Amino acid sequence: MKIIRDIIQQTPEWFELKKGKISGTSLKSVTWWSKAQLTQMYKLLAEEYINEEDLNAWEIMERGNHLEDIAKLFFQDITWKKVEEVWFIEKDNQHGLSPDWIIKNWDKYTEAVEIKCPRWPNYVKYYIENVIPDDYKNQVINYFIVMEDLEKLYFMIYSNDTINWLEPYKIIEVTRQDLQQEIHKAKEKIIIFKEKWNKLKSKLI
Repeated sequence: MKIIRDIIQQTPEWFELKKGKISGTSLKSVTWWSKAQLTQMYKLLAEEYINEEDLNAWEIMERGNHLEDIAKLFFQDITWKKVEEVWFIEKDNQHGLSPDWIIKNWDKYTEAVEIKCPRWPNYVKYYIENVIPDDYKNQVINYFIVMEDLEKLYFMIYSNDTINWLEPYKIIEVTRQDLQQEIHKAKEKIIIFKEKWNKLKSKLI
């Protein structure tokens, strides 16, 4: 046991000392059910590998917009792919997509890029799990539904706050074949939704 006497609680030095360590306030999560334990592990790892300051809601939004612009340039440098930025893609008059980037190969748009700049615990979580996060799964599936020629999507996470040699980015590739069942189920649900939507609409006109 090591007793530290020369650091005052609630000071920046004290918070720095606590980073990446189990403490009394986090013990409940450590000893609770497995999902809570995993969340706490990501938080502790993030404290060790991400140097991110506390921000208010507006600052977080501005940070995300700024980092996405940087991440887009990063993606081009890494992959050497020629990308196009468009504002919206319509599948029909009731369904569409706002892509980050799309990529043409020969005469078809067969690839796309979706970029996220998550804050610290989620960056570590997404980096380690190396799969499309559940929070964005439907967004990714929508790419493949709207863009019928789409074969592959690059899901890129980016952070400029990484430390201790953690990479500032990771690109997770997912193909139409990988999501084939989810795409099919989503298409069926969209058809049913549109039928109900149009029935309601018919009562107004």
